[in-house]
Amino acid sequence: MKKLLFAFVSALIGISAAGQSIYTTYTECPEGAVDMGIVITREDGSYYNLYWGSCNIGAESPEQCGGFYAWGEIEEKETYTWENYAFGQAPEMKKYVVADVNNPWGPAIRLSLEDDVAHAKLGGKWRMPTQGEWLALLEQCDWVYEKIGDVDGYRITSRVNPENSIYLPIGGSKYNDILYKYGDEPYASYWSSSLCLNENNFAWYITFNKRILSKYQGAAYRFFGFNVRPVSE
Repeated sequence: MKKLLFAFVSALIGISAAGQSIYTTYTECPEGAVDMGIVITREDGSYYNLYWGSCNIGAESPEQCGGFYAWGEIEEKETYTWENYAFGQAPEMKKYVVADVNNPWGPAIRLSLEDDVAHAKLGGKWRMPTQGEWLALLEQCDWVYEKIGDVDGYRITSRVNPENSIYLPIGGSKYNDILYKYGDEPYASYWSSSLCLNENNFAWYITFNKRILSKYQGAAYRFFGFNVRPVSE
């Protein structure tokens, strides 16, 4: 009995030493995803593992930019304008609307799976990352500029699992029928699934470029065409 008790206590100590992993769901990393060692806390206090896709939606390799999508739309278009946006024209949105725009700290609003291009294309538990999940990737991993062929981008490496990394190419963005790369120092633009709560015309996205090695979150008009990197739990 003492040996059994010692083994049980030792196992608990070993689990606790792993840190936050004791709270994770231990879900299996899906095919096409990379375990970046990111654990996200839900509003109810529970935890989940967040796995990042190895390629953008519409891409066949990590260095390909893939498709450009308006926020909440699941197909590419010839032009990206308010006039052909699926959910209305500014300032009148037909879907995903915060009634009290003066309360930016209200409950989070994010895309339904039916309007989530990552889920529509990949199914399963795949979806677009939230604003908070992008923030976790920014803060919990190491970002280094890397060029693959003629493609600029960032290599993001896990601090928990240093052998694991993903590559985010810099592909610009689409407005009307023009692909904007902003000259010799192009910016990447990746959507989150999170609505900007104090302005219904905007949704949150992440942007970064080569020149100043900057990376930050911002809000952009929902009709813009941005790239999408999927995640899974």
